[in-house]
Amino acid sequence: MDGFAQRKSAVVLASREKTAPPSFAIESRRILPRSSVSRLRPFSRVRPSLVTFFMVAWMWTMPAITVAQEVGSTDLVAAFLLNFLRFTTWPNESFARGSDPVVVTVIGADAVALDLAMLCIDERMGTERRSIVVHNRNGVAPGARGLGRPNRPATGEDLRNSHMVFVGFAAARHSPWILGQVEGLPILTVSDDPGFVEKGGMLALVIRGGRMTFDADPDRIDQAGLSVSSKVLRLARLAHPGGR
Repeated sequence: MDGFAQRKSAVVLASREKTAPPSFAIESRRILPRSSVSRLRPFSRVRPSLVTFFMVAWMWTMPAITVAQEVGSTDLVAAFLLNFLRFTTWPNESFARGSDPVVVTVIGADAVALDLAMLCIDERMGTERRSIVVHNRNGVAPGARGLGRPNRPATGEDLRNSHMVFVGFAAARHSPWILGQVEGLPILTVSDDPGFVEKGGMLALVIRGGRMTFDADPDRIDQAGLSVSSKVLRLARLAHPGGR
């Protein structure tokens, strides 16, 4: 290769390096649309760390016009739920056996349940390497009475056998009954109903300034015997800011 050809090749390579995507593009796959879920699996084998959670937080700092394209999307909600799971610790008595999975019951949010289940395919939690099982429930059945819908509604037993309960906005009217079933139990309660914390829930996904963030009630989390990382709670608007 003559000198001119060598210089031309060097210029092309340098140009490619300048246009290469930044390293965070790989980690941000966690919050890509469902069509990209197939690319999540190799990355999901990487040991979870706070880096992934702060990738979600990074989205909140983007210009509102950009974030607005993703705000409220079910895959973004699922990404928040997964990271809440990762940085929550349950008491040992929440699991009958060391190999028992972490059970998530999603009520009134079919698409969120599907997206979360896809994200959790290869996820393993804690030193016990627990898998995550997602149960999709369409509504609730107080007194074990069905609601006549295709998907089986959630019973009180379903809720009490969960480690996280997510109440979709469409099921928000059932929040008082749902929260009553799990009151005092080590079960993380989350919703995308902005008023969920005021109703007695622990975490509520909300949209402020075109960005998705969340409210938290650390006192209620503690009273249930759960531990959510303080690094996560620092990102929330606290219901009782003087408590921590």
